Amino acid sequence: MVSGLDILETMIGKFKGKNDTTQSEEIIMDKYNISQGALDNFSEIVSGIESDYGQNLINPNSTAKGIYQFTDAGFETAVQRTINLYESAGKDIPTWLTDAKKKDVSVMDLTSDQQKDLFFANLAQHPAKTMDLLKRFDQGDNSAGFDLFAKYHHTKGYESPTKEHAASFFGIEVD
Repeated sequence: MVSGLDILETMIGKFKGKNDTTQSEEIIMDKYNISQGALDNFSEIVSGIESDYGQNLINPNSTAKGIYQFTDAGFETAVQRTINLYESAGKDIPTWLTDAKKKDVSVMDLTSDQQKDLFFANLAQHPAKTMDLLKRFDQGDNSAGFDLFAKYHHTKGYESPTKEHAASFFGIEVD
């Protein structure tokens, strides 16, 4: 019998370009003392919720697309936040990121690692204390992971019809 973990690993392995720790992850691990395992786990959970682990990359009901389902406006914000994160850490801005600022580039033009870089930088540079929630998730608080997803990544938040679906990925029940 195939387990859910086997399916997850198979689906994750199909992402194009998924190999290395992203620059945003390295910055987050260094600055906030969050483990690589927590970052991997959180990004995998969110990719499962948002795009069925990269299998459903285009939302027919909005402009959301990609592994983490950035809307067009959200993509522009994430690109700028990623640039801001790199600059605040004294890192060089890679060409793919400066190219992403161009209006004819979308999240669909990026590799999975680049999308993951945007995903984490977008959270790290959010004005709210998102890294506190990610740290609590790293310490085993799955509700904190759900809150981080629902309040700061998924644009429809708690009122979305995906609330129960998302909670199940985090192994929690919601009211």
